[in-house]
Amino acid sequence: MVPIAELRRLFETYIAGHKRTYLLQSNYEVVGGLPLRDEGLVFRFARPDDLAALTLKFTQVQPATFRTWLGPNHFLYLALAGDEPAAFRCDSTVVPPSIRPVLHLRPDQVFMVDISTAPAFRRQGITRRIRIAMAREMLRLGYRDSWGLQRQMNRKALAAFDRTPDVIERFGTLARTSVLGRVRFSLTPSRWLSAEHVGTLAQLVADLVPGTARAALLFNPGTTIAPPEATEAVTRAVAKLGIELRILAVTETDDQAGAFSDAFADASREGTDAMIVLDDPMYRDHRRTIVGLARRRRLPALYERQEFVTAGGLVAYARPTPRPPALPPELGARALTLDPLGGVRAGLTINQATAQALGLTVPRSLLLRADEVIGPR
Repeated sequence: MVPIAELRRLFETYIAGHKRTYLLQSNYEVVGGLPLRDEGLVFRFARPDDLAALTLKFTQVQPATFRTWLGPNHFLYLALAGDEPAAFRCDSTVVPPSIRPVLHLRPDQVFMVDISTAPAFRRQGITRRIRIAMAREMLRLGYRDSWGLQRQMNRKALAAFDRTPDVIERFGTLARTSVLGRVRFSLTPSRWLSAEHVGTLAQLVADLVPGTARAALLFNPGTTIAPPEATEAVTRAVAKLGIELRILAVTETDDQAGAFSDAFADASREGTDAMIVLDDPMYRDHRRTIVGLARRRRLPALYERQEFVTAGGLVAYARPTPRPPALPPELGARALTLDPLGGVRAGLTINQATAQALGLTVPRSLLLRADEVIGPR
């Protein structure tokens, strides 16, 4: 009998499903050139006689999987503390079937299958070190780049990536939608948190909600890269408008509605006058939840996508989108829809019905600037 979990996976993959993953890219020449501190560790490719120790240490991986990784088309690499495996990484020349339509590896590229550090060795920088050591070995074998996927990264993992952009880069969010066997892919390239852009949005908030003293910025650090120096710059830029900015980050979780609810509750407790919601593919999927929370909290919110205003949000502003980035040749452009953050159409959309429900009078100057007004002007 086929397990229920496998039946669910097959249904979501081929019948009706929508999944988002973070697409990662790493350049071995860059990573391999970084300094490496071994600190008593030994780095080498795995051998068949390592199977017993690996199975004992990394119980989340099935023995049959390790056997596959020890075979053709795979490169299983270890960090050893004495005879004990502290971490492993596996790369492959084979792309998973789920994304083969959009990722076509060059002969000098591989796909990162998995990487893990044993609990007793975490928070010691071993994950970074095994990446550097393996990059050097892969370069000797003639490989130059690796691609990978990561689902639902937590904030700590994201922060670690942003502290070490020289080791791995978040290329963007890859969405896979299947309906009755037809599969579509869309790619939303990552972007850096911009003080200039958030300052523009905050100025709109100040124009729309006079007297705004405190505002919150809600974003997904899985898509918008926000190292500490970027968040500090954003906070300073908004402070020039006389607005104290609180930054709230909501990533993907098992209880997405609960995570958004907690963020809005935090904003309300802080006495927030308005909220800015940055664009994100996952946020779009939950736009009715977000708009509903803003309405219940009577919190004026500005979005970057018109879909939020159509769903009952107050206002959306999309800045002119620069020319879409050129995709590398290994990403199958024909099978991909490029969906940049903020959308492809610039403009200002205002929902007058929502403004009235919040007791706001939209300034005439904003109504005249608007590209679309839902309700009476």
